[in-house]
Amino acid sequence: MNYILGIDLGTSGSKAMIVDRTGKVLSTATVAHEVLTPRPAKR
Repeated sequence: MNYILGIDLGTSGSKAMIVDRTGKVLSTATVAHEVLTPRPAKR
């Protein structure tokens, strides 16, 4: 059987989904991650 893996890498988290060829969702996962922003250099 063949499966399709979809991945969404967003700014505050990542999501994944596995579906079969009929479109039935077999599994999903979501993981939040920290947003890193640069700080101005100290002078």
